[in-house]
Amino acid sequence: MRISRWVIGWIVLMLTPLAASAQVLRGLVVDRTDRPVGGVIVVLVDSASSVAARSLTNERGEYRLAAGRAGVFTVRTLRIGFRPETSDPIALAAGADVTKRITLTGVAFGLDTLRVVSQNVCRNFSQSGAATYAVWEQVRGALTAAQLTSSARAIAVTSVLFERSMLARSRRVRKQSSRVQVGFVAQPWAALSPDSLHRTGYIAKTRDNETIYYAPGLDMLLSDVFVVDHCFRLTSEKERLGVVFEPTRDRRNVPEIRGTLWLDRATSELRSMELRYVNVDSYQEDAGADMEFVRFKEGGWVISRWSIRMPVLEQVVRPQQYGGTQIQVSEVFVTGGEIVLARRGQDTLWAQPPRVLSGRLVDSLSGDDVSNARVKLSGTTLEGTSDDRGRFHIGGVLPGEYTAEVRTVSLDSVSAVHQADITFTDASETHEIRVPTAKQITASVCGSSEQTPGIVFGTVRLRGDSTPPRGALVTAHWTNIGLAESIVGVSVTRDVRHLDTRADAHGLFRLCGVPARTDLTVIAGTDSAEGEPVSTSIPVSGGFARVELPMHRIARALAIFTGTVMIDSTKRPIAGAQVLFPDLGISATTNERGEFRVADVPAGTHKLSVRQLGFGPLDAQVTLLSGQRVEKNVYLSRVSTLETMAVVENALNPSFEEHRRLGLGSFLTREDLAKHDGAALAGALANLRGIQLVSGTGGHVAVANTRVHTFGGSDLKSDTRRGFKLACYAHVYVDNLPVYTGRDGQDIVDLMEYPPERIQSIEFYSNPAQTPAKYSALNSSCGVIVIWTRGLK
Repeated sequence: MRISRWVIGWIVLMLTPLAASAQVLRGLVVDRTDRPVGGVIVVLVDSASSVAARSLTNERGEYRLAAGRAGVFTVRTLRIGFRPETSDPIALAAGADVTKRITLTGVAFGLDTLRVVSQNVCRNFSQSGAATYAVWEQVRGALTAAQLTSSARAIAVTSVLFERSMLARSRRVRKQSSRVQVGFVAQPWAALSPDSLHRTGYIAKTRDNETIYYAPGLDMLLSDVFVVDHCFRLTSEKERLGVVFEPTRDRRNVPEIRGTLWLDRATSELRSMELRYVNVDSYQEDAGADMEFVRFKEGGWVISRWSIRMPVLEQVVRPQQYGGTQIQVSEVFVTGGEIVLARRGQDTLWAQPPRVLSGRLVDSLSGDDVSNARVKLSGTTLEGTSDDRGRFHIGGVLPGEYTAEVRTVSLDSVSAVHQADITFTDASETHEIRVPTAKQITASVCGSSEQTPGIVFGTVRLRGDSTPPRGALVTAHWTNIGLAESIVGVSVTRDVRHLDTRADAHGLFRLCGVPARTDLTVIAGTDSAEGEPVSTSIPVSGGFARVELPMHRIARALAIFTGTVMIDSTKRPIAGAQVLFPDLGISATTNERGEFRVADVPAGTHKLSVRQLGFGPLDAQVTLLSGQRVEKNVYLSRVSTLETMAVVENALNPSFEEHRRLGLGSFLTREDLAKHDGAALAGALANLRGIQLVSGTGGHVAVANTRVHTFGGSDLKSDTRRGFKLACYAHVYVDNLPVYTGRDGQDIVDLMEYPPERIQSIEFYSNPAQTPAKYSALNSSCGVIVIWTRGLK
């Protein structure tokens, strides 16, 4: 539930039309050598010390000031890096047009020699804060120049605006979009007036329970109100000097901001500002804004890059023993942009240096360059292709943490994508990505290549339907021909063999262990569709083959299996029990009344398994007829109570150890889980890469996949009864049995049913390329989590 937002917009600052009878002071600003000086702020001040007009000299040093009334004025000039200067009094009669040449003779103001003393200046800049005041004047000069540049509406800019959502903990980019906008220089965000920010602060609540975060506008930063509301002090780094601002003590009950304005020590030019929110709830403290400033060659100043981030909040309801109702950050939303080109007419004033992510792809086994590979940044439209030396370049990349998706001809042949995490900060850095080959991928998901000489990959499609059939059974048949000796001589033997697997939600499948150099017949089928056989073989030169398996619909009746799971001694219902047909990959979870319903079960005799922690397992055979509805009561016996339960420390499961050695997934051992004993399992899983924890009502928590965003159709599931939103939920196996495999009608697994102290180890695989074959046969597009429980006595 998003309950925060930014007010973002483009503010257009218009100049007030000049009256026909205005008094005008115009002229030229030059230096001691009589050269015109651009970018000088020229301020007309009346006899009451009020600002009557302001101007910024252009590249020819020209300025123009229009006073609203006649009188005696002085001219104040400020050039970044120089101390301000004030002219002698100048009389402007009604309707006068006076020309005055101004020569800058001021002394340069060097930040590189300024000694920083740790002291706070509040309310006003006294003599003790003279150094702080001097630096603040340089800041005000740059901000005033930026405000004047915006108000002139003479400079056209091309900007790239972006929005991105990031994971709350790792800040890795989940999704990002950008667009190009052309317009005049302007302040890039909407802001309240200085008076409003002084009265109400920088965060506001709406009637819809939305939280609005405001950043200060240029007028606020230049106002006396900002100085009154904040204390200032200097801070120093090697090549830059900062003015730190933070709210005064009497602002402690108002949502406020603190931050730093950074100047270049050598040039005294303003470079950046960073701010954070204070006097807020803890989950709001990461909200903030950052911006960078740049000076054009003709003297104008603009905000060249900006970003504003906010926490996206959700309300989590858990049992009281786990903290009760809480507000937590589900993700971080960032919006911002940067100017890439600034022009006045045909003259280019400034251009952003190209920002390109560069890298090199190498074969993870041989170290050779990988050419003609496609590299895409997940969640964006940015991509590139590697050249014959394995080098790739992706332009227009904003700084951040990304997941690179690498596709090669070799990986395409086995329907695999390699994913690598990249942190992009500097365009000069080259990122090396080691890419596995098809043989390595197939060895990791099918076992040793010596044991699996051949692999068939492919796609199942349903004629007349754009949606692939879900969970189609794919079978490969072949005949082994041999010679057998007998008393009558040598005879030819023919032994028919077959292998089975299931296609995932996208119709993709793989069959491991088929023989090479042998004619194969591959066919697919479901309960409602029949396949057409396709012939293929594994070539001598390669260990795999690809096929496309067509299917057509048939009419076939299915059975429904329903009932109630109860305690055998008391006949009380058992909630949360898993009812599975393990050979079919079909399961359901009992509700609070112990009831279950398993639909679309093929006719025949099948193995039935019923599991619930704390109860002895039940395994039985069930025979179902086409179109039949079978209802049965299932009784489980208690193993022991929680008070008397003892845990037997099992060695790690050999399957777990084998998969962990390959290193393609994420793994938690008993040692890792022990840190969370007595708490919810969600805490142990929170830091695994690729996992998204989805909270439902009543404390329910489920595992979804963070890398999957735009699946259409059957991948996305929800459970309104328990409050689980629409998401791509990971498949769940418990002790090698499929508890949830994404089938329609299955209950999403609630992690609260599996306390960490009852678990020996956990495996998690975020995508099909990582997932071992034994867990991917029933579709692993949303990820797979494998839970190994501890022995009881």
